[in-house]
This record gives sequence, C-alpha cells and structure tokens, in this order.
Amino acid sequence: MTRLGVFVVSWNRLPFLTRTLESLLAVLDVPARVTVIDNASEPETRQWLQRFGRCVVHQLEENRWVNGAHTAAWPADLTTEYEYVLCCDNDVEFLLPLSVDCRFLDGHRDCDALSLQHSPEHDTLEEVAWSQYRIARKRAERGTAVIYRAGFLQANRPLPTHMRLDFDWWLFRDGPESIARRGGLVSVLMGAARHLAWRPGDSTWQPVEIPEFNEFKRPAKEALSCP
Repeated sequence: MTRLGVFVVSWNRLPFLTRTLESLLAVLDVPARVTVIDNASEPETRQWLQRFGRCVVHQLEENRWVNGAHTAAWPADLTTEYEYVLCCDNDVEFLLPLSVDCRFLDGHRDCDALSLQHSPEHDTLEEVAWSQYRIARKRAERGTAVIYRAGFLQANRPLPTHMRLDFDWWLFRDGPESIARRGGLVSVLMGAARHLAWRPGDSTWQPVEIPEFNEFKRPAKEALSCP
C-alpha cells in the first residue's frame, strides 16, 4: 500500500498547473503516486503534461468536472492502494512537507479530512496548537487541497456524476458518510498551502488579487518555459 495518493484535477491554466506541480513535488517527502487528471484541456496543456514526465497523466477526452474526473481516475477500491488521498485543484502552492500532514492524521484517528488551505469565509469553531503549527476546526472548507483518509472517500462513493453537485459539499455535508453525517469536523493545517487563483469575485473575504496573480494570469508562453 502506498502512503499517499495525489490526484490533481486540471483544466487549462498552464502557468497555475506548473506552479502547483513544482511546489507539490518540492514538498513530497512520503511514498506517493501523483496523478494529474486532465479534463480535456487545450493542446498546449496536454503537450506540456506529456513532456513533464514526473507524474501519471490520466487524460480525459471530455470535461467531466471534478466528480467525473475523480471517478474516472480512482482505483475501484482506494483502501487497497492508499492510506491517505490528497485531492487538489491545479492552482495551489504547497508550502509544508506532506509528511507533516500525514503525521497529523496518524495521530488524530477521529479526523477524516485535513485541509491544507485556510479560507476565513468558512467559520473557525476552534483553533488549537499542534506541534509548532496551528490547527483550525471547521464544519466545512474549500476543497482546494484536502487530504482524506482513503476509507472515508471510499465510503462516500459513488460520487454524484449525473449532475454538477459540488465535490467538496458531497464530502463535507451531503454524502452518505459525509463529515457532517459522521458528526465530525474538518481540520485545517494553517499555512500548509495557498490558493493561487484568487480574483475579485472569487471570495467573499479576499477582494483583491494575490500579488502573484498578475504573473500567473498571463498566457503560458509568456509566463514560463516548458521543459
């Protein structure tokens, strides 16, 4: 069994995807399998992924949205393949070693989901110290980058693919074994990652773009050199 399965759902926005994968691989210090699920991106992104060569690419020929993408790429039984599963978007910068996240879950068996990004628009019920870090406890969180126990994800399958139901809310509130239905909370490791693609209108609490966004929103050919 592999310690961590990583599934990045991607659709275009190559400069963001590049930053996501580079930062992910820089902090990946546990045995892991990284899969990018490409939701029928434009040729530029597909070609870059083929050349990148440092992850598995699951190429879809049509955009199946988040639920359909995970359904297409996940193994039949996640629990036979992985201990933990990181599901993330393609616009994330990872800041802390992933071994820290796994260590937290090892020691907190009552926690089924650990978010690596803190969104203040989701109310914090309590904040506690853990090691040298701060942990927030919430009823829900954005699904930008969340590590789940493989058994928790498996218990909430099949994902709803017949309509565009939100992946995050399915796991936090609406699924048959969601966090809410289990009477649990989502833990958030403060400062473990950040969402790169904040723009005006994306968030109720962050009205301005992050400083780096002007760089990353440029066309890919201007923002980076593909390997």
